[in-house]
Amino acid sequence: MPRRIQSPRSIGTLQRIPLLYIKDGALGEPPGHAPVGSGDLDIPAIMRAADPAVLKWVIVDLLEHPHADMFGSARESYCYLIVEGLAAG
Repeated sequence: MPRRIQSPRSIGTLQRIPLLYIKDGALGEPPGHAPVGSGDLDIPAIMRAADPAVLKWVIVDLLEHPHADMFGSARESYCYLIVEGLAAG
């Protein structure tokens, strides 16, 4: 059963941080990692919870990502964030 994820707005701390560390993946069993935008997490909601006037960096975690092509996964994550207007690059 997937873990319950709190709404980023209910956490409240995202409005004060200049750096956002994100990862994406499957929430079910077995849990897995995926390029940002291709997993089960609501990345747009997480990004919207951060204050754009304060947020300066978005760091994507792919360390436990099973794909052999880490550069391709990084590129896919980057493109998703840019195309969706969630980050600037």
